[in-house]
Amino acid sequence: MILVTGGTGFIGRQLLPTLVREGRPVRILSRRDIPGGLPAGFEVARGDLQDPRTLSPALCGVDTVIHLAAHVPADSGDHPALHHVNVEGTRALATAAATAGVGRFVHLSSAGVYGPDRTCRPLTEDAPCHPLTPYERSKAAAEAIVTEVLGGRVPHVVLLRPAGVYGAERPATRALFDTILHRRLWLHGPGVHMVHPTHVTDLVHAIVRSTEVIESGVVVCNIGGERALPFPELVALIARRAGRRSPRQWRAPSWLGIPPRLLSSPWRVVGARPPALLERLATGAICRILDTSRARATLGFTPLPLEEGIDLTLAGLGIRVGTSQ
Repeated sequence: MILVTGGTGFIGRQLLPTLVREGRPVRILSRRDIPGGLPAGFEVARGDLQDPRTLSPALCGVDTVIHLAAHVPADSGDHPALHHVNVEGTRALATAAATAGVGRFVHLSSAGVYGPDRTCRPLTEDAPCHPLTPYERSKAAAEAIVTEVLGGRVPHVVLLRPAGVYGAERPATRALFDTILHRRLWLHGPGVHMVHPTHVTDLVHAIVRSTEVIESGVVVCNIGGERALPFPELVALIARRAGRRSPRQWRAPSWLGIPPRLLSSPWRVVGARPPALLERLATGAICRILDTSRARATLGFTPLPLEEGIDLTLAGLGIRVGTSQ
């Protein structure tokens, strides 16, 4: 039996149909009634990560835990739920899982644990972590808890660090695609802005494979799409795949730029993220590129071509794919 937390969220809604189709017994941990639109064929256990008393019954007969649940704030503020859900909720679940004797724990983390990177070199799992925002720090703390509580007690522990997850059902993706297809002018800062988009089906594939990997101990894997690229190129590619004219893109001159040092240390001291306008005016690079070699070797991870992921997203948004190559 597989217990999934966060099964009704964006990623969980993509994962559940895959597990059900494969005939895997699945149980969802949920605080409330299950909304419509999910496939039949799974159990529901009423429980709450913030109420440890409800976790032991939910884990009865469970061999594998897939922990997707997390609080993701709409802004970069320090919300109480980040600590209650992402940190203490993970601690409660990991402790209950170890006590219940589960054999495998798959924890969905985030590439945000690396913090801001201006080297534009692919980050390996051994790269130092310097989380900046409260959300990033909560995910780093959750990773430490999973490793501390489950290491040596649960045979197989997998920590996944995805970057730039997108898909038609994600509000942020819908907003980005809508902006690209309707905006006439796009102003970019003077610095290099590299992104590493990862389609949700790639992440689902990695999660499913994580339930099968035979390597023992705590395994950390970066999950990233087929390739990273400059953000202006991504804007143009999305427009082209939709058969639309790309927004006219303009890069601000370097003399308008803000030194990178003003976008790192001072903000980290106060535990905040630089305002979006300042980030756009950074003269240095703003990158989040992942080295996915370990995931490819350990999980057999093979991401979709970027163009295919964009086409799937356009189709999911009801936008006709009309490539003008």
